[in-house]
Amino acid sequence: MDYDVVIIGGGPAGGHCGRLLSEKGYRVLLVEQHSSWQDNNFSSAASPLEILEQFNLPETVVARFWKNIEIISTSIHHFWSSAQPLGVVFDFAKLREFLAAEVLRCGGEVRLGCRYLKYEQTENQLTVFLKSKGEKIETFTTRLLVDATGYARAVMYKYKREKPDFLKAVGIEYLIAVPEVDYQKYQDNLVFFIGHKWSPKGYGWIFPMDNRQLKIGAAWLEGEHPYIPEVKPLKSYITQIIQTYINLYKYDIIDSHGSILKYSLNLQNIYYQ
Repeated sequence: MDYDVVIIGGGPAGGHCGRLLSEKGYRVLLVEQHSSWQDNNFSSAASPLEILEQFNLPETVVARFWKNIEIISTSIHHFWSSAQPLGVVFDFAKLREFLAAEVLRCGGEVRLGCRYLKYEQTENQLTVFLKSKGEKIETFTTRLLVDATGYARAVMYKYKREKPDFLKAVGIEYLIAVPEVDYQKYQDNLVFFIGHKWSPKGYGWIFPMDNRQLKIGAAWLEGEHPYIPEVKPLKSYITQIIQTYINLYKYDIIDSHGSILKYSLNLQNIYYQ
């Protein structure tokens, strides 16, 4: 099969890229390694309200609208409120599924459960090697290959030794179901935690979702803290938010997951070649 553009990675960046290009008439193939959009429903992506209009997104991809922001540090608590919604918390799976559906609507193709292996370059085109679970390796030709694999950078760098130095951050997030009385306290709020008490090398958060669910997480840069010789495991700071701040001891964990972010030092990343 021959395409104008093959996009590796079906996250918001890859999906929106595929949507824009397929709308312009390019032959697009969007490739996602997971077999279902629900398999990687990790991020909650809190954003300002303007993003819906800016990216032409429907309210069906929104898990919750937010009106208030709280910032809690070790010793200070600030709260800003609004009578009207100021932003949204996305349902990550619904957002990615919508963008993929847009690619299909505009004549593009989407492959789920398909793993990128490598590419080979000839004078006028690229040959991309993909493999679905239990299937033979397939090859596709394209004029342009887009790396939308996030921190993995699976396409840009064929070998680990080619990668520049990165700052590495680690995050863990719980999706929990809480009693209605507790949910009502946070259903309109974005809450951020900073300072050595809550997350000494990063920050923590509470994001409201639908169906009496909250996403509670913490993330930090890896490495030693310049002032605190010993820090607790990352998960313990999430537990501290739940038990100490929310004062919640009875809740159901719907999902828990972790992820990695890597940022290039001194902007040494390769973005195109």
